[in-house]
Amino acid sequence: MAYDKKLHQRRVYLLPNELVERVVAYQEMTGLSSEAEAARRLIDEALKSKDTYKTILERFRARLKDIPVLSEAAKDVIVGHPLVTKIEFMPDYIAFTLKDGFNGSIRANGYWAAFDEYNTQVEQYPPAPEEPKSGGTFGRQSKKSGLDDDIPF
Repeated sequence: MAYDKKLHQRRVYLLPNELVERVVAYQEMTGLSSEAEAARRLIDEALKSKDTYKTILERFRARLKDIPVLSEAAKDVIVGHPLVTKIEFMPDYIAFTLKDGFNGSIRANGYWAAFDEYNTQVEQYPPAPEEPKSGGTFGRQSKKSGLDDDIPF
């Protein structure tokens, strides 16, 4: 199989015999055509098991640059991912749930949001603009106004 040199790198690693034997056994068990492909798949699965909601969402967003169709990008990034327990295909976004209870949703434009196990939003991309600090409202009324604002305790 020919690989695009811009997208692939050739590396050489020194592995213990026992690990090589395990890779070869995996290759034979799965019927893969090469030991290199078996090693690639094993490394990919091991690295996926260390993913977080953010690494998954960022990989998804990067994939959308190449494949602007949500369902196709989902196939490459979250379908079959070892940490994903649920996927929901909605008309304008895709949502998924991870084993740790975190949820993510992403739109075709790459905007995403992440929620914890209590469904509280913990992060989004692009980040939400910060609200102005209290004071310095320059003639505008503060969002927090009331009689108790000036009490020193």
